[in-house]
Amino acid sequence: MPSGKQQAADTLKRHWALLQAIPRQPRMATATDLQGTLTAAGFAVTKRTVERDLQTLSESFALVSNERSKPFGWSWKKDAPAFTVPGLSPAGALAFHLMQKYLEPLLPVSMLRVLTPHFELADKVLGGETALPARSWMKKVRVVYPSQLLLPPKVDRNVYAAITEALLNERQVKTAYAPRGEGKSKEYTLHPLGIVQRGPVSYLVATAYDYEDVRLYAVHRFSGTEVLDAPVRKVAFDLDAYIASGALGFGDGDMIRLEAVFDENAALHLYETPLSNDQTIDAAGSSRVRLRASVPDTPQLFWWLLSFGEAVEVRKPVALRRKVVETVKAMATIYSSSARLRTS
Repeated sequence: MPSGKQQAADTLKRHWALLQAIPRQPRMATATDLQGTLTAAGFAVTKRTVERDLQTLSESFALVSNERSKPFGWSWKKDAPAFTVPGLSPAGALAFHLMQKYLEPLLPVSMLRVLTPHFELADKVLGGETALPARSWMKKVRVVYPSQLLLPPKVDRNVYAAITEALLNERQVKTAYAPRGEGKSKEYTLHPLGIVQRGPVSYLVATAYDYEDVRLYAVHRFSGTEVLDAPVRKVAFDLDAYIASGALGFGDGDMIRLEAVFDENAALHLYETPLSNDQTIDAAGSSRVRLRASVPDTPQLFWWLLSFGEAVEVRKPVALRRKVVETVKAMATIYSSSARLRTS
């Protein structure tokens, strides 16, 4: 049993975390919301304990409870000083701003609730005169994708909250999921393993039911998602190895030895950003180079090769070369049809 001194220290840490988790008016958080946040932070607490803590803390801090309807919601008063580590520097404020801008899709909702006061304080710091260099930096950095810009799909916030909480706490989820191209949703019980942001789309990496094969599920196709009390089934899984296998290029993990001849200018970027660790590039005639690399066999690779047009010729493997030839012939048929052009 912990000593009285240890219990006091644990209570202080829990109160500190609870005060940080409470939003500022007009937003509110219920005792159940706050219990979930504390649980995610590693505190084993009951809802009743949270309710007692809130009553105790409201006697010393600017906390208010909306008791007009159940469940009651708790907030910091709108004009209460920000409860944070004193003296957030412009550099720290800039870090919080960039975190919110670029990492928000990868953070559990319970943690975002805790960070919201810090985001708000960061905005205030960056708005001050002493933060001019940091504020100007915000206008000088961006993240862009090296592909055609696509607008992100709409994601149900409640669904996303459930998925991230299940992943964080290693719990199963029951959900309705609509596979692409199918009109109706199907019910699934999933064991979350990870979340990957691929361009504008977030994917849940998971196994289903009692199967061990790992699949990708687009988060925007979920609806009616519920976190279950049952823990996820443990499987041998490494997210980095899964990505390296080409799964996010929608391949099945097969590797090929690619050999292709590029126009020299088209291949310049591959000297600095190679396809693989074993990539080699050799001269192949006037203004042409031959590339060899071991890469995952994925649709993404096929689309990438096609994007070079006549600036690349796939030599090996033969199956990939044949696929490119068939695609180019089909495209030539479409674009050489003058009749189709006149009637379009």
